[in-house]
Amino acid sequence: MKITQNKVNEILKISLEGKLDTTTASQLQADLSDVFINVKEVHLDFTHLVYISSAGLRVLLILEKQSKSSGIPMIISGLSQELLEIFSITGFDKILRIE
Repeated sequence: MKITQNKVNEILKISLEGKLDTTTASQLQADLSDVFINVKEVHLDFTHLVYISSAGLRVLLILEKQSKSSGIPMIISGLSQELLEIFSITGFDKILRIE
């Protein structure tokens, strides 16, 4: 999985490309461990994400908890129909802010 970060005006955009699964979830968690510092918003762009497993969903839950405790919004965008269905089935569409 490829992770690209771009910060403009205290808004951090993180683009994910490839698969967020058991193999790559720990990489994402490590790379984003301090993501809610010195930013006003965090945007996760899933336009090029083709797959997410339960391990990837777990990392998103951890990030959402960090978002809430820091008071910094995390917004997910670019979900494909397949990923949106996974989020809907698991209830993540009710937990996470999706645009």
